[in-house]
Amino acid sequence: MVSWYDALEYCNKRSIQEGLKPYYNIIKNKKDFNKQSEYGNLK
Repeated sequence: MVSWYDALEYCNKRSIQEGLKPYYNIIKNKKDFNKQSEYGNLK
């Protein structure tokens, strides 16, 4: 099982490997109040 944020992080790393600019801005130390799921404590 993979969280949404893990998938976004993978996409960013893949972009870097392919010489592209990472698209997603992931802030792990701030709660995501718009996300109502078990992973809502990550952003």
